[in-house]
Amino acid sequence: MIKRAVVVRMYGDADMAAQIAEPMTKVIPVDDGRMQMVIAENKRLNALNGVRSYGDSVRWQTVADALAVKYQPKHHGRLYEAILGGWACLWLALVSMSEYLTREV
Repeated sequence: MIKRAVVVRMYGDADMAAQIAEPMTKVIPVDDGRMQMVIAENKRLNALNGVRSYGDSVRWQTVADALAVKYQPKHHGRLYEAILGGWACLWLALVSMSEYLTREV
């Protein structure tokens, strides 16, 4: 059985704080029949939650697929890639030449 605790610090007006804290500290006895009914209802809701989590995962996958279509990366053609590669080679050659010329012997 899970036990929980609530801590209330009473400041200010003691009568008002006691009225707020009293229902939280009050213990209400529960008979076994009522407790079994609560446990059965909890099990029923947990079973429904399993179905709901499956539905949620399906809806999430649908949204993720739609976003993947909407925001897919743009692919460039062969000409663009060739120009970009040539540009990179030109800069590499210029930087190498600059380092060669500025190197002290």
